[in-house]
Amino acid sequence: VACFDFVTPTYHGTKWGLGGTCVNVGCIPKKLMHYAGSIGNVLHRDAAEFGWQNVDNGKHDWSTMQSMIGNYIKSLNFSYKVQLRSANVTYLDGLAQFIDPHTIEWKSLTKSGRVTFNQAIIATGGRPSYGNFPGRELCISSDDIFWLKKNPGKTLIIGAAYIALECASFLHHIGNDVTVMIRSRPLRTMDHQCGEMICELMERDGLRFIMPANPRSFSATQKPDKL
Repeated sequence: VACFDFVTPTYHGTKWGLGGTCVNVGCIPKKLMHYAGSIGNVLHRDAAEFGWQNVDNGKHDWSTMQSMIGNYIKSLNFSYKVQLRSANVTYLDGLAQFIDPHTIEWKSLTKSGRVTFNQAIIATGGRPSYGNFPGRELCISSDDIFWLKKNPGKTLIIGAAYIALECASFLHHIGNDVTVMIRSRPLRTMDHQCGEMICELMERDGLRFIMPANPRSFSATQKPDKL
């Protein structure tokens, strides 16, 4: 058995190791950042009533959080490689494409080759859509947010599916100014009433929503890292 695993870098060069979306740019980092935001939310909203003092002076350090999350994810990447090796699976960090129904051609940064097979399983996962508006290459995606070396600061979230709202929530709770732009309605594939209630709760918590709206274009400003 051979396993091909290649990540095409984002516009900003972000890529990651073995383990797929959930481990690297999904469930794992998302839950850890949500936990960081939840700690901040409790500190600033409830801690004083339970006797904690000077909690309003607490500041969040993005680089510390990102370093911890990155190290944890890399430990999982290594663990999966060990498990594959133990199961006698050949791991190849290369981009593969079908040449015919039983042949794959692959290429990595340093090697290339062909592999023949009886059966192939395609399990490539998904990537975020950047849309077609001008300046989209200036934006970051959910694939980038978990690997940023510094806090993105004031943030506009485009979209209101569950990943967008989760990112908006933890960014808000670590102290960022966050606005969500919605094309039609929140959580469009889920129960309509539940989606509206979630947005109402998030608005009460301090997030802003713009709807219905679509971005027309993005351009860089005189300030570094600002659009």
